[in-house]
Amino acid sequence: MVQCDISGKTIFKITYIALAVIIIFFGFFSLISLGGGPIAYMFRVYSLIFGLLLFLSEFKLDFIKKYFYFLRNTLGKGCFCLLMATTLLSSETWGLGLAIAYTVFGICFIIFSFFEKKDDDSIYKEAQTQEPTRRSIF
Repeated sequence: MVQCDISGKTIFKITYIALAVIIIFFGFFSLISLGGGPIAYMFRVYSLIFGLLLFLSEFKLDFIKKYFYFLRNTLGKGCFCLLMATTLLSSETWGLGLAIAYTVFGICFIIFSFFEKKDDDSIYKEAQTQEPTRRSIF
């Protein structure tokens, strides 16, 4: 018998990265088709950018932490997945399938966020440890 020692969090992370990669490929290949007019073209560009952002959010990069902090917690990822699902709604079969997948994934993230053990104080301390940027008016 083969035993697998992978936690649920790891499986969820792998699935999240896989969905982000699928969105990137979907956005890239749908840009090549160029059908549907300018609004459809804009949504394809958005899905490509959002997919790239979702992919990068799994890696602890400083600019994600600074500018897209909501993607560092589970509730933010769930809400962003729901937003992503709305941009994928189209008459295309693949777009509708991906929209359903992201809706289910977003709802799961939101539900899991209620069971997360991270308290508000640790989030506040993490935000306070970031060095503020100083800007000169001269």
